[in-house]
Amino acid sequence: PKIPYRINKIDFFIQNPAISDIIFKDVIGKDSLIHHGDRFDLNDLQHYKTALNRRVRDEGYYMFNQAMIYFQADTNLNNYLVNLSLFVDDSRLGGNEAKEKKADYYHKYYVDNIYVNTSYPALKDRADNVIPYDTLEYKNKEFLYQHRFRYHPKLFQRSMLINKDSLYSVNETELTFKKLFELGSFDLVNISYDQKTVTDTNLQYLPLDAYVNVNPARNQSVSFETTTTNNDGNLGISGSVAYSHKNIFKGAEQLRVSFSGGVEAQQSLEEQTTSGAYFNTVEISPQIELIFPHFVAPFSYKRFKKILNPKTTIVVNYNFQDRPDYKRTTTTSYYGYKWNSSETFNNQLNVAQIAFTKINKTQQFQDYLNDLNNKVLEASYEDNVVPSMTYICLLYTSDAA
Repeated sequence: PKIPYRINKIDFFIQNPAISDIIFKDVIGKDSLIHHGDRFDLNDLQHYKTALNRRVRDEGYYMFNQAMIYFQADTNLNNYLVNLSLFVDDSRLGGNEAKEKKADYYHKYYVDNIYVNTSYPALKDRADNVIPYDTLEYKNKEFLYQHRFRYHPKLFQRSMLINKDSLYSVNETELTFKKLFELGSFDLVNISYDQKTVTDTNLQYLPLDAYVNVNPARNQSVSFETTTTNNDGNLGISGSVAYSHKNIFKGAEQLRVSFSGGVEAQQSLEEQTTSGAYFNTVEISPQIELIFPHFVAPFSYKRFKKILNPKTTIVVNYNFQDRPDYKRTTTTSYYGYKWNSSETFNNQLNVAQIAFTKINKTQQFQDYLNDLNNKVLEASYEDNVVPSMTYICLLYTSDAA
């Protein structure tokens, strides 16, 4: 097998001192993608260029271009070692436009005006003319909408990390996109920036206008489902209806109301067959679920603004069973939080959960349980109140072929 080349040393030739400082922080950091002694791999170098470009642009350098980062490799050491030279300059930027704006690549940019368009793309009338926009100002953001404003401005204040007078950041732009899209209230989310014309070329920071465009999704939906069952020869039929609203309080809160029920033929302890006892079992189960797209708690949401997909969930469920041997009702409710601690970790914490169960048994069924002499089984058919608190962590992985 061929002996792989390894990196002997890395020399840096960086034109701009401020860019040099950012890159050297990455080079000496533990998360750097290449190190002395690593195997020489062109794919690794390309990934490193992408990571460095992202790191620089995240410090406010909106116009910085990945083409300004390139490597030269010297493999003439004859001992399977490579000397790398990393260059960061604008010599490889072609075209008159690039030369005219060469200084802009080394300028930091800040966000000046923020426009949030909640009617994107623009609605048109029957004559194919764009319906005029109305505007609303709220905490340094200008909202544009047609007909009516469907959302409370606080929704965007909680979900957006792009703020007036803050430095441009590619990470905060992408996180804003994710948080808005994960709300489930928009079919499309688009974020873009425009450079503003300035006459003073000596400014330390140059201004950008941010445009956040969203296309509202359909708010309400109703679904129906029916199924037939055959459980060990016991025939039955069940059905469900569900209603959902994705913006019930104009803050992307989701309301889900469902009702399910079914009937089935079951044999009781007093019967040897189900003959003549068709559909002697009934079960109904309504449920209400309300989901807030943020933490509803006695602390400020700003401390958790960068958490992915935070939710507060309130659920109330009622279940009634009427069977030949008993009637049972169970009411379950919980108040909890859901969030993603990373792209692959989902967390759920139910801080208050309680279940009430009430059961009325026939004497024959009680005698049957007594004869079994199984305390665990018997306890499952007793009245009870069960308070609890649960935490669930789910890890999602993708299997590589």
